[in-house]
Amino acid sequence: FLPLQNIYFFLIILCLSVSGVLNSPTNVQLMSTNMDLVLKWDPPAGAPRDLVYTTELILRNSPMDSKPGCVNTSALQCELTHLVVSIYGRYTGRVKAQLGAQSSAWASSDDFLLDKQTSIGPPNVSLYSNGAKLEVSITDPVFVHSTLRDIYYYATYNITYWKKDRMKELKHINGLQQNRVVLHSLDPSTEYCVQVQIIASTAQKPSTPSIVHCARTPSGNHLIKLWNRSFKET
Repeated sequence: FLPLQNIYFFLIILCLSVSGVLNSPTNVQLMSTNMDLVLKWDPPAGAPRDLVYTTELILRNSPMDSKPGCVNTSALQCELTHLVVSIYGRYTGRVKAQLGAQSSAWASSDDFLLDKQTSIGPPNVSLYSNGAKLEVSITDPVFVHSTLRDIYYYATYNITYWKKDRMKELKHINGLQQNRVVLHSLDPSTEYCVQVQIIASTAQKPSTPSIVHCARTPSGNHLIKLWNRSFKET
């Protein structure tokens, strides 16, 4: 016969293995850029290496709908973009940990409003020298679902520009709707830099700023030649 304390220890181990108690994943978050949708999480404390995860996406609009996502994945994130049924939906992601026959309880993210909380990526910007002026050409980022202009009924551009060696002397042009803009009254033979950001009507935050682009205006002599040539032609 086994000693009584060994029997108690054996019963405790047996109960744990039957109940399948596992800690749930932590820091569960839905994240989005340009209308994609990704669920991310952290492993439970002290998680073994062979732990896997199963996820679901829940559309919380009435009637509530649940769709399976990744199954038995060892990664700490799951791509759920293909499960999006409405760009204006309210979503919750959830994930559980699994080890053999054991499963944790579901751990859920906060509700996520896709059109309002997606991060809008940077616009694409081109900068051209056009005589005494600089011309800025802007293209909206590509969205996974629909387009920026279809999702947001009102979107504008904020342009910031400055002389390359004088970053403290910023100039701003805000609330622009056209995607081609000419910068006037620039100094000749001077390098200017430009950065653009999108402000969308119902988005909670502006877009990521564009890459900084720089271009040099022509020299004063070149501008005089251009002006003289234009005058003769008229």
